[in-house]
Amino acid sequence: MILLYKNMLKRSAKTIGKIFLFISSLIVIGIVAGFIFFLLVEHNHKPCDERFIHGCMAAGLDEQTCKNRLY
Repeated sequence: MILLYKNMLKRSAKTIGKIFLFISSLIVIGIVAGFIFFLLVEHNHKPCDERFIHGCMAAGLDEQTCKNRLY
């Protein structure tokens, strides 16, 4: 009887451990994916903003006015 309880405890501990590892790996993957997405989005916005400001200044407006229009 005690052996049966030990086996059940071991099986449930292994299952709980696998579930914990699965959830923690999903969390880590989500954090890494979010960080990479954030870097890509931030990297892509800066050149676009600079091109907009230069185009706006080429139209005859000053730099501060162009920045105010952008943000």
